Amino acid sequence: MNPALMATLCVNSLNAAKKLGLPHKEAGITLVLPKGFKPPSKFPRGRLLQVKEDGTRIRWFPAFTLLAWLVANDLIKLASEGSGSDDYRIEA
Repeated sequence: MNPALMATLCVNSLNAAKKLGLPHKEAGITLVLPKGFKPPSKFPRGRLLQVKEDGTRIRWFPAFTLLAWLVANDLIKLASEGSGSDDYRIEA
């Protein structure tokens, strides 16, 4: 999965949580990580949900933390949706 797709999933999750009145800590995404995956430096740890028979792991990541990691590593650019809105969007 590329950074732009991860960022899109995170932004969608954060915006949906806001519309539902949930705190941003409850917004998250699940990723399937291959067997032997070694995450990059300071990559969020996430919560292990399942280890499959083929060795892949399904992990839940907080959307805000993963998005912050993507921005901090200059993999994406983030912007706000206008002056009065707190919605997130990804800059092109």
